[in-house]
Amino acid sequence: MPHHPDRLLPLQGASNFRDLGGYRSADGRSVRWRRLFRSDHLAGLSAQDVAQLQALGLSRSFDLRGQRERAAQAYALPGVRVQPLPIEPTVVQGQQAQRERGEALTADAALLGMLAPDGRIQQRWAEIDELEKEVTAIPRLSLRLAQGLLDGLASARNRLLNNRDQIEDAEREMAEVRYRLQRIRRSKWFEQPSVVFGVIVVMLLVIVFGALAPLLFSAAFDALSAQVARLYPPEESGVRLADLWNTIIWGGLGGVTGALYGLWIHVADKKDFDVEYSMWYYANPLMGLMLGAFIYVLVMSGVLTFLQAAPMVMYILAWVVGFQQNVAFKLVNNVLKRLAPADDKA
Repeated sequence: MPHHPDRLLPLQGASNFRDLGGYRSADGRSVRWRRLFRSDHLAGLSAQDVAQLQALGLSRSFDLRGQRERAAQAYALPGVRVQPLPIEPTVVQGQQAQRERGEALTADAALLGMLAPDGRIQQRWAEIDELEKEVTAIPRLSLRLAQGLLDGLASARNRLLNNRDQIEDAEREMAEVRYRLQRIRRSKWFEQPSVVFGVIVVMLLVIVFGALAPLLFSAAFDALSAQVARLYPPEESGVRLADLWNTIIWGGLGGVTGALYGLWIHVADKKDFDVEYSMWYYANPLMGLMLGAFIYVLVMSGVLTFLQAAPMVMYILAWVVGFQQNVAFKLVNNVLKRLAPADDKA
């Protein structure tokens, strides 16, 4: 912001009297100093303030206050012409109340004709035609998503036909369709449902291989189990590597199942697959593995002590958490409530 040591002119009876000189206009020129000022109302000026304004050569004052406020605190300055330009608070308050009620503001007919001429409406109509062609030409678009985009364009058409003052709402709906189309065009190969399905199947095979690892590499697994037993004696800690391993595997299987189920729902059933959510399908099996480990730690910590004697129930719980991760969040909330119980309300 332009700075000048004399921009702020202190007055006894008015606050924030500032010189607007030095600010650049749209054409690159600058406002002259000591030509234009802004201030609070001038009804409380002292004689010294009036003399200071006369020294500045002030000749006209534009009063933006509403009629009631101006009448309550009127002012007249020697040699200064006061020009009322009221911005009524009731108008602003009325418009705010309309917005809160969800009512559309009444447009000014003259401004509407100037800002939304026939040419603009005709141009938007032609753009809707082009957007509809783009929607129907994209081969990787799901049926439900295509229907949603076409419904948005149909709504934009109806707004243009209904009333000229709805052109902004029509343009917003067109902008939403453009955004979705651009996002689809920018989508990567790994975001396509067929690729997502293939990667999930690979993850499933890796997890199944992990489940068979103790059998395929029994000697190495037994040696690792013995080391864990030396660090955490099972009779004292209850920790068993086999239980931990199996819990993680079952959590991963739950995550894979959840990803495959979601893919089936949005590709085959609802037909509304959206590439924006592709990373969820990749992350879900990994989250399942981590949540499986979390379930084991939860059981060993004593929160779910009864499951230590029933490992199969612990595996099922890990699968459920991997499949529906909201279950894990509820468990975390329960743990936090036990660790830090809320103070009783008086």
